[in-house]
Order: sequence, then C-alpha cells, then structure tokens
Amino acid sequence: MQRIKYNYQFNLIRDAISLLPIGIKPYLETVDFVFDYTPGYIGSHFDNSKDEYGRSYFDNCHCCFEHHTSDTRTTIFLFSKGINGYKIAVNIIWHEIAHAIWERLNFCYLDWIPISKYEKDIGFVETFACSFVRWLHPDKNTDGWKGNQELQREYDKRPIEFFDKLLMKGN
Repeated sequence: MQRIKYNYQFNLIRDAISLLPIGIKPYLETVDFVFDYTPGYIGSHFDNSKDEYGRSYFDNCHCCFEHHTSDTRTTIFLFSKGINGYKIAVNIIWHEIAHAIWERLNFCYLDWIPISKYEKDIGFVETFACSFVRWLHPDKNTDGWKGNQELQREYDKRPIEFFDKLLMKGN
C-alpha cells in the first residue's frame, strides 16, 4: 500500500531510493511507504504510545515491522512535519529504510559501538540504522546528524565492513 498525497513526497522517496547502491533494492521490494497518513487512519497499526523521546508513532517518521502491522507488510511512515529540507529528508528516509533492512536480516544483533546519545538511549535498533546512514556518506559530507564513514571508523569500523560486504555485492 503506497499512500502518498503529493508529487514532491513521491519524488523525495524516489530520489532517496535512487541514491542507494543497487544491492539495497531487493530489501525494499516488499516495503510500503506512507506519507502524512497516521497508521490508525489507514488501518495499519493503532499503537499511539510514545517512544523514549516522547514522540508519538502517530505523527513521527518510523518503520513499522510486518509483525506490528495489521496487513503484515513492513511500512515506512513519513510525516512532513518531521522532514526539514531535502538533505535531511533523504537521511530520514535512509534511516527508516535501514530498519526495514534490519528486519529482513531477522533482527540480527551485532556488537557495534553506539556513537550518538540517541543510539545509546534506544539501543541496537538505532545503532544499526544510524550506522547505515553514516555508511552512505563515504566522503567529507555528513548526514543530517553530522556523521559519515570517517566518524564511524573512529569509533567502530565493523558497520562499514558489514554494509560493504552485505550490500555492495554486484555493484
């Protein structure tokens, strides 16, 4: 189910996906994208609880795993209010895509070192997603949270090696 209200939202998602290495695309074949619709409105899930930072899943960008949705489809929920500017939007979409990839890997746990307070507070689910976005920034450019591969290597190079091996096959 793709629920996207406006062309610019479709273009943001399309552009973010087009910038990803080809090895990532198979992980997204069964992922739905929803933009500016609450999960309850479309009948996907009715979890109105708040995360550790007080954000509601009804209006905050998130990836809802298939075992949490009523239609058993992994769904990435995006909200305009949570996306400020194109570069940030791409990073947010990539971050949520990382959660979908992690689900496809059966929620494997890897002993990576969390870098940001956000990763430390919430745990490996965010360490995986944040490391993925840093991996997508191999040069001096940084992601929306001031990270890149150089920063990742300072703390723990294993995520870079993991994503290189997993997702760069065939590129």
